[in-house]
Amino acid sequence: MAKAKIKPTSDIVLLKPIEASDVTDAGIMLIAREPEQTTKGQVLALGPDCEEVEVKDIVIFPAHLAKEIEVDQKQYLLIVEGDILAKEMN
Repeated sequence: MAKAKIKPTSDIVLLKPIEASDVTDAGIMLIAREPEQTTKGQVLALGPDCEEVEVKDIVIFPAHLAKEIEVDQKQYLLIVEGDILAKEMN
């Protein structure tokens, strides 16, 4: 995992977006998605006030609340920690 050249402030979380698959594990092709869907991302960096998530966590959040940014021709997301709905447990 490459280290991003961004250090979030306060309670901001830097995420690497995880693309949703259009095919389920059972091979069913998904046709349409709602525009205000939830999405997933991997936590790359945290602001100093973040308490609930850790670097490398996979989190679920409303897609419309994340701010898209580009650094070195790579896409990242910034989101307030309180807007994260859940994290995947291994």
